[in-house]
Amino acid sequence: MAFLGVVGLAGHPADYARGLAFLGGRAGQQYGTPIGLVYHPTVSLPYGLGFGTYALALAGVVVALVRRRPLDTALLAYLAASLAVVGFSHEVFWRYALPMLPALCLLAGGLTRLARDRRTLWVGTGAAVLLMAPSAYASVSTDRLLGAEDTRQQAAGWLLRNAPAGSELRIDSYWAQPFYDASELENRPLHPLYLTGSPLADSFEQGRFTDRFAVNRPGSPCYTLVESVPPWQSPPPRTDRPPAAVFTPYSGALPHGGRYDPLDAFYLPIWGFGGLERAGPSIAIVAGC
Repeated sequence: MAFLGVVGLAGHPADYARGLAFLGGRAGQQYGTPIGLVYHPTVSLPYGLGFGTYALALAGVVVALVRRRPLDTALLAYLAASLAVVGFSHEVFWRYALPMLPALCLLAGGLTRLARDRRTLWVGTGAAVLLMAPSAYASVSTDRLLGAEDTRQQAAGWLLRNAPAGSELRIDSYWAQPFYDASELENRPLHPLYLTGSPLADSFEQGRFTDRFAVNRPGSPCYTLVESVPPWQSPPPRTDRPPAAVFTPYSGALPHGGRYDPLDAFYLPIWGFGGLERAGPSIAIVAGC
C-alpha cells in the first residue's frame, strides 16, 4: 500500500488506470493461446529465462514460501501482483512477462542462503552456473542475430544497387517493408496500429524512408517483393517468375525447433536458433509486377 501511494502521487495514476483498462478490455479476446495464468508460467517464463534458470527460480520460490522473511514476502507479492495484471487475458505477449524476470532471478540467487559452509557454497554456485549456461548462450545468440544485417536490410541494399530511381516497389505486407515513401504512408498505410500521425516517423517502423522509389504507386520499372509470413522463419512463397534475388535468414536446411512469441515474434525466436544467421523474413524480389 505504501508503494501504491508513492507511485500514485509521483507517477501518472490516470495512465496506470488506462493501461489496466486496456488489458481488461482485451482479456476476453481469443488469440488461440491459453490464458496468461497458464501460458506465462509454462511457456513465456521457461523459454524466456531458460529452463535451468527457471528451475532455480522455482526452487527459490519454494524456499521463499517456506521461510517467508520480509524479503521473501516482498518478492512473492510482487510476482503475484505482476501475474495478476497480465494473467487473465489470452493476449500473452512475452514482453508482458518481463517485469517478473528480475524478481525470479533474485529468488534464484537466494538459494545460496541454503549453503552451510564454503564448500557447499562453491558446489552450489558451480551447479547454478551450469544450469544458467543455456540462458547465457541464448542471450549471446540473440544479440549476435540482432546485430547481423536483417534480410529487409539486404533487400533494401539490393534494390539500391539494382533498381533505378523512380522504380515502383510492390510490397503487400507491412512485415517485409525495406522502404516506405511519403505517399504510401499518407494515403495507404499498411498497418494502422503503428501510425503515429507523422509520415516520417512512421517510415521507421520496419523499413527506411525513401524518395528514390515509388512504393505501391505507379513507377517504372516495377519490382514485386514477397516474404514468409510472421512470426517464424520459413521459405518465401513461390513466385510466377524466377526471382531476381532471394534473401533468407538461415543457411542450409530450414531450421526447426525455434520457440517464437506467437503474437509478436518479429522473425526471431526466443529459444532454439538452429541454423539462423540473422533476423527477418525470407524475401524474394521479382522483376516485374
